[in-house]
Amino acid sequence: MIFLGIFFAVHEGGPFKQFVFKKTWAIFLILTAFSIGYSPEKSEAIKLWVDLLTYPVMFFLPYALIKNARDQKFWLKVLLGASILGCFFAYLNFIKGGTHSADASALNRISGTFSHPNILALFILFSIVLVFYLLESGALGENRLVRTALFSYEIALFVIFLATKTRSVWFAGWIFFALYGLLRDRKYLILALVIPVLLFLIPPIQVRILDLFSHTHGDFESGLNSFAWRQLLWKNSLEEVKNHFVLGQGLASFIPVSIRFLGAGVSKGIGAHNTYLQVIFETGFLGLCAFLGIFYSVVRAILTGARSVFALSVKQTIALLFLAGYAVACFGDNLLYYLSYNWYFWFFLGMLTRPIQVHEE
Repeated sequence: MIFLGIFFAVHEGGPFKQFVFKKTWAIFLILTAFSIGYSPEKSEAIKLWVDLLTYPVMFFLPYALIKNARDQKFWLKVLLGASILGCFFAYLNFIKGGTHSADASALNRISGTFSHPNILALFILFSIVLVFYLLESGALGENRLVRTALFSYEIALFVIFLATKTRSVWFAGWIFFALYGLLRDRKYLILALVIPVLLFLIPPIQVRILDLFSHTHGDFESGLNSFAWRQLLWKNSLEEVKNHFVLGQGLASFIPVSIRFLGAGVSKGIGAHNTYLQVIFETGFLGLCAFLGIFYSVVRAILTGARSVFALSVKQTIALLFLAGYAVACFGDNLLYYLSYNWYFWFFLGMLTRPIQVHEE
């Protein structure tokens, strides 16, 4: 993937110049590369950095590959086909009953072909947004049969999305549709307010939500709910953040260093379960500013030329809210480590931010 990025950057000079996000990505990658030098886990740091390098490559590829509306339609079909395959295997996992989760409130969860239910939930959310974009933009045409098939598939995606029992990604999805309703179409805002109330009547979902209000106090060994457990982890890591505030402790350092503040008897570290915390912990305040700078550059590009957020096109609005959903998910998970999901996310975001001619060449 890195080779493809280099090839297209050299061979397709125009699209590379048009890719306005390269400076902010370069700053973040330079800072993370520098932090490898003082990381306690250099081999893991190098591996993570190479993964990070592929994310802007995936973001750039639509700029190099898509020349006209016909190309865009082709790659949308490719993404749709990939989502169908992922959804199919997720349903097979669902039919088989899923896998028991260590979190008792979750009962059985599904992960499909992914290593964890949270990653599947993110992938399904990407698929939901993709199909929603196809329906709202009419990118695959206005054929009634096609639109009916897409709408049916969207419902199937929502069912499997709920079956992942991933609350943080549920919230990211709710944010997407609530804000879309606020910015473009009020019916989605109404649905975003009504549907969660109806879903709460479903026992497994009700148990999953109410679990947030139980087992809220204790230590890591006392059976805290997953959110309370995260809060304790974040709180305990703050002293380490303060001691290495400017440059952090090196890329991929959170897991090995976390042993210090996880409590007595713990012999294995754990991820930050908060991407922003991980970034400031490992690369310091400078790294966090660089990371947030990537988000800022995308938002700025989407809003350039718009009179207001209420005057954005369907494509611009979905791009903005897709990014917002990613930013929300970063608060509760280790997104930088999710290579497969990030490839889908950044490629699709590249398609949404890529200026495209209305007429085919």
